[in-house]
Amino acid sequence: MDNLLNNKKFSIKYSKSSNDILKENIDMINKEKILYEDQKELTEMLVTFPKRKSCNCCGSKFKGVQFQHRNIAFKECSRCGHIQTLNKPPSNYLDILSKSSIFSKVYPKLNKKEFLLRRDRIYKPKLDWIFEVLNELGQKDPDLLNKRWVEIGSGAGYFLSAAKQKGISKLIGVESDEILHSNAVFNNPNLDIRCWKKSFHDVLNLNADIYCSFYVLEHIDELQLVWKKMREMPIKTIFVFSVPVFGFSCLLENSFVNQFGRNLGGDAHTQIFTDDSIEYAMELAGCEILSEWIFGQDISDLLRFINKDSSNNNKTKIHSTLNSRLNNLHDQIQALFDMCHLSDQRHFIATRK
Repeated sequence: MDNLLNNKKFSIKYSKSSNDILKENIDMINKEKILYEDQKELTEMLVTFPKRKSCNCCGSKFKGVQFQHRNIAFKECSRCGHIQTLNKPPSNYLDILSKSSIFSKVYPKLNKKEFLLRRDRIYKPKLDWIFEVLNELGQKDPDLLNKRWVEIGSGAGYFLSAAKQKGISKLIGVESDEILHSNAVFNNPNLDIRCWKKSFHDVLNLNADIYCSFYVLEHIDELQLVWKKMREMPIKTIFVFSVPVFGFSCLLENSFVNQFGRNLGGDAHTQIFTDDSIEYAMELAGCEILSEWIFGQDISDLLRFINKDSSNNNKTKIHSTLNSRLNNLHDQIQALFDMCHLSDQRHFIATRK
């Protein structure tokens, strides 16, 4: 990835306001104890599973430097740089402790007003960014609106709703979670939203011009099959995707081991990308990156960690003053991490070259 950055072959956008996810950050703080206990129970189970034989990203024999993150063993693949747990969990790993999927808890059903507010806060900016980049590359709005779009992992239907509002008519949503699929249909009754139980790479047979997938790839087994299928796609097919990466938040998690780890806790994320593994994956997929949007929640994590169980301290004037100053600097500090490529999230627009 460093070579690509040095050559400046694609445009980069940095940062965004943290206000768009303020509600979600507050919810996480309120659920901190429950999230941590569930995570702890899952990770204790993780070490009982068989060890990986191959890298989940590139498919090569699983070799590399092993390291300990909290109480979990991880390896950094010596070939592609992808990071994953030493032990490989089964496909139903996240649902073992729950009667419903973990994702339907992360994205609970909202009323219409709340749904539209979340759509406009978080998902409309993603769509606007896609249009801005493709406009700059010569693709006009009427052409983009008439293209065939597929969202893989459409969740409760937020991005689909934004796309429909924008005027995109040839639109398909694909979601494997039955509860989220039901919510998406409820929120978008006139859209083609399918409950899809097949693999991620099978969805790429839907013959779209633009595929979008936000924070899904890190949950997929045998990613090399996805890259292989992408390489078989027609030239100029667009892939928009986002993934978590090993960034500053991961270092924080190893320093605050008795709190919920959002990035590499070993529950939702048993693998995480690096700049190197993204570059390697794009080579395997025969794709070229057109644009990247780099932003993170690292400072939100930092403030959450240092403020935990400090309710008595926060009653003092000095603690209150310092916390207020830190909160006011949140976006400025995060922007520095983003621009230095130390933050925990990446959004990409790529094309089959």
